[in-house]
Amino acid sequence: MKSYKMLAKLCLVMTGLWVALQVAWYFMYETLPLKDVDKIERTYKGLSSDELQGKLDSFIIFDPYRVIAASVLCERKDPKVVPYLIRELKSWNRSRRSTAMMELGKIGDERAIAPLMKIATGSRVDLTYDGVATPDYIQALESLAKMKYKEVRQYAVEFAALKNDLNDFRAYGITMLEYLEDPQAIPLLLKISKNDPEDYIRHKAQRAIDKIEAAQLQE
Repeated sequence: MKSYKMLAKLCLVMTGLWVALQVAWYFMYETLPLKDVDKIERTYKGLSSDELQGKLDSFIIFDPYRVIAASVLCERKDPKVVPYLIRELKSWNRSRRSTAMMELGKIGDERAIAPLMKIATGSRVDLTYDGVATPDYIQALESLAKMKYKEVRQYAVEFAALKNDLNDFRAYGITMLEYLEDPQAIPLLLKISKNDPEDYIRHKAQRAIDKIEAAQLQE
């Protein structure tokens, strides 16, 4: 029995040390001088993708070097960073989740479709709620649209056609339709460009039409 108690205490101490280490690295990252970040980033830009991928495997959750390595790989749109970004989708930090979704949309790797769709079809907020932050599921849908994933079209149309839209979520719907380059969306976008009460929404819809038509001409 004593051995079990000692083992439990040891586990508790090790867990406390691990948490303390994570917190220490977090504050190190948050307070790292900008000149130091720039210096590390310049160094990392000279590394190969394989070398940078190795730095993503750190067991320190808030390792600043891992974050910088991921940033450099994202700039290269290197698929080696995709598993790291998918893990970041589960971060408690909203900013990190947001960055991961945005970068996955830019890279366009098919491995991101399932985890992004899980977010997109998860719990949804009331679209009439006058909140501040954009819900994760809308940002996930926007990233999927950037990847030209056609399954999100129904959501894009739903958002673009919203009424009583206190958060102007219809702007996201218009952006999704623009990313999808869907010619079938032109009638809806044309209606929005002429009738929406918000001037910037009308301009956004017209821009989407122009982009879609330009993409059609290039095919």
